[in-house]
Amino acid sequence: MEDIEDKDKTIAILRNRNLKALREIQRLEMELAAAQYENKKLREIANLDDDSDFLFAIYGDNIKGCN
Repeated sequence: MEDIEDKDKTIAILRNRNLKALREIQRLEMELAAAQYENKKLREIANLDDDSDFLFAIYGDNIKGCN
């Protein structure tokens, strides 16, 4: 009987962890989408054609491989 209760507790703990992980993934996905949207708007405002122009505008000559 105790063995079944231990398994039930373990299952409940694992489900709780999974839910927390899923919530964190969703939060990070929303944060990424917001950052991508902001980058898109900044590129439009600055009239930059592509990501490399955008990165150069932000980081200048500090981009690895662009020297």
